[in-house]
Amino acid sequence: MKRILLYIILCFSVFYVSAQKSAALKVDSTKVVVKQFDATKIDTYKNDKDFIYKVTTQPSLYQKFKEWVSRVLRKIMSWFFDDVEAPVGFILSFLRALPYIIAVVVLYLIINFFLKVSTRNGIVGTTNKKVVKIDDDEELLNSQDLPKLIDLAIKEKDYRLAVRYQYVLLLQQLTAKKIIEWEQQKTNEDYIKEVQKENIHQEFESITRFYDFVWYGNFNINLESYNKGVVVLEKLTAKIQ
Repeated sequence: MKRILLYIILCFSVFYVSAQKSAALKVDSTKVVVKQFDATKIDTYKNDKDFIYKVTTQPSLYQKFKEWVSRVLRKIMSWFFDDVEAPVGFILSFLRALPYIIAVVVLYLIINFFLKVSTRNGIVGTTNKKVVKIDDDEELLNSQDLPKLIDLAIKEKDYRLAVRYQYVLLLQQLTAKKIIEWEQQKTNEDYIKEVQKENIHQEFESITRFYDFVWYGNFNINLESYNKGVVVLEKLTAKIQ
């Protein structure tokens, strides 16, 4: 009982002390002054270029062209569609991709050109060094010694090189007959297309495939295979004489 009474007295003492401290707190009577911004100065800062941090760039010619195309397309599409956003958006997307498409096409044409030149001028693999070779296609085509070179290659059993000389001699004859127009950058496929309307098309395509297989495929043939190819070539030569 005494303990309970003691607890009650302590509780009232704590509440009393707290009330005394609260009463002792001073009320803040400081006046709050609300500051107003000077609108005139704000406008002055807005017009001062030193305080303008937004960078404005002039639209490029391509952007102007794209905006002009967009306006024209919207005007045209409005005649056919109620909602022009979808078709106009598709066309604008295509125009954005157009420079990349052109770049890819140009790159393809450049690579294709160099591959053609490399194919026409390249000598694949090694051949018998005893045989005199002419590596330049134009010099070879204008050479009057092709029959001698063919005989020499056969004598040295370099039938692969003999096939090359035989084929170039054929091109020389076709050029002389104005059946084809020889150009260094042309491929054998180009020549096949040129003789398409002639009665020699089938034989020429056959001997061209044989030549491509032997020469560019770096395939060393024997005398028997060489003679089979020469038979077709002789038939073709007889037709153009």
